Amino acid sequence: IGFGAGGTAWSLSLYDALQRLDIVEFVPGVIRAAHFFPEVNHNVLTDPRLHVTIDDGRNYLLVTPQPYDVVSVDTLDPKHAGNGNLYTREFYELSKRVLKPGGIFVQWLPYHQVDNTSLKMIARTFQHVYPHATMWLNRFKGYTLLLGTLEPLHIDLARLEAHFRTPAIQRDLAEVHVATPWQFLESFTMREDNLRRYTAGSADLNTYNHPYVEFYGVSWHDPVDENLAELARYADDVTPLLVFPSTSSP
Repeated sequence: IGFGAGGTAWSLSLYDALQRLDIVEFVPGVIRAAHFFPEVNHNVLTDPRLHVTIDDGRNYLLVTPQPYDVVSVDTLDPKHAGNGNLYTREFYELSKRVLKPGGIFVQWLPYHQVDNTSLKMIARTFQHVYPHATMWLNRFKGYTLLLGTLEPLHIDLARLEAHFRTPAIQRDLAEVHVATPWQFLESFTMREDNLRRYTAGSADLNTYNHPYVEFYGVSWHDPVDENLAELARYADDVTPLLVFPSTSSP
């Protein structure tokens, strides 16, 4: 949901297992402008697996009969008018409706553009719908990712390492400072229990009828230091989520 310059679509297209990639973009001009950014999207719109729908992301999730393994909301700033609807309880409930068993919902959340109160409110709203939510952080690019799964998250270390042995995937992730499996795991920030403690001070949920984030999500001071300090206080260990390859006994 949200094509942008097409970088996320390109990254997803690198996986051989991908069978179909649906792009939902609200602004037709964004798709027309894609050819101005070949260094970002590598002309991914020519990929036969990719299908573009011009629509509002909420409406699409409301009516589509298509179930998905992954739903990703890409680079939509919550402080901009209208975008806050994609950070609401109702929107997360729609996303959950279309996920297949074992599916993943990914929410891009820029910690450099919203204040600490809004960051926690969005995370609490997300976890209200996805109790098994985890948080990830890319400190080099200024954003967090909220990852929603229908069951507790487990990370197969062998599969993770195998993906990084694919040269195209490794090069692509290196551009965002995730060049190795270990750098990927270093991006992990909070397990579900710690995320719940982190958001405990936020009493409100962001909803369609009460879109709080749109009204006080704009910070008149740089929120980065405060947000990172809070995230650091609740930093968590990813090890309990790892599934290691089985080894035979000597």
